[in-house]
Amino acid sequence: MTDESMYAPSVYRKMVRMSPLKYILVEGEDDKRCLMYLVEEIFGERDDIQIHGAHQIRSDTGAKDRGKVGNREKVEEIAQMIGTWEGKYAERFVGFVDREFRGFDLDGEIQDLIGKHNIVDRLVWSKGHSVENYFFDFTVLARPLRHHSVTLFFKDALALFKQHIEQILRIACAIGLAAWKCNLLKRIRGSVADWSIVELSASGLSINIKEWMHNLTTKQKLSHEDALNLKEAFQEWSIKVSASDFSTVRWLCDGHIGLTFIWAAFARCVFEVSQKSGQGDPRWEAINVLRSNETVRFNACAGEWAFQVAKQSCDYPIDIFAILGISKS
Repeated sequence: MTDESMYAPSVYRKMVRMSPLKYILVEGEDDKRCLMYLVEEIFGERDDIQIHGAHQIRSDTGAKDRGKVGNREKVEEIAQMIGTWEGKYAERFVGFVDREFRGFDLDGEIQDLIGKHNIVDRLVWSKGHSVENYFFDFTVLARPLRHHSVTLFFKDALALFKQHIEQILRIACAIGLAAWKCNLLKRIRGSVADWSIVELSASGLSINIKEWMHNLTTKQKLSHEDALNLKEAFQEWSIKVSASDFSTVRWLCDGHIGLTFIWAAFARCVFEVSQKSGQGDPRWEAINVLRSNETVRFNACAGEWAFQVAKQSCDYPIDIFAILGISKS
């Protein structure tokens, strides 16, 4: 399962056709590691399963258009072509892609129009926006947060975080929707890593709009006009998200923004607990929580998620394995 070779699309398809192995094609490196952990936890060592990422598939387009073809499009195109094969060759392959914001009704009351993993022939969509959404469960988050928070206050901070996890994800969801609608997703993702934009009070957890706007205009170099448009969009989406069922919000939330904001919110919880204790430097304690980079945090959550799936306590894309005819030996 550790093949890192690069393939032209035609070569990859030929390999699937000619090989007796089973193939799972995902979008990127993070997704690839996620699925590797999942397979290992559920099925153990399986040399008959190969997992590749679309970053390993070269684009068929010309140089000018190459950057326009995303990894999701690569997986979907290959899945569609393999799905047309006759005989048993196609049964060796399944593609897995991010759902993103597809299949949600956002016009009126926010609704999940699918409510499960969408399957299109040899292609499976993630149940939520992306693979990170599977981690949005305290059962999955508790140990990664504890292991990556170098603080003696982790126990009380985790308890505080657990009290507010629903509101944390509602805020992250509203931020993601606002950024998406304003075409600012990539630039906004960096702004929610700042724990100082999170506030905790007797009335609950919230985002400090003034601090967030300052971060956007000074660190993310967003224009004041774009920042104001984003602020208005966030406030509008916050109203809709707050009135929505949490199970829908959990899967609708932009996965990257959600996981980044979770860590920032936990850092704020550490700050609050440390400050209340009167011991140490609360700011230093909060900063320490964020020392591990995003890849390390993702990896920790992916490993814990796979472990919890094996214990049958979490959602996961079981359809991938059902389509390939893979079961526990």
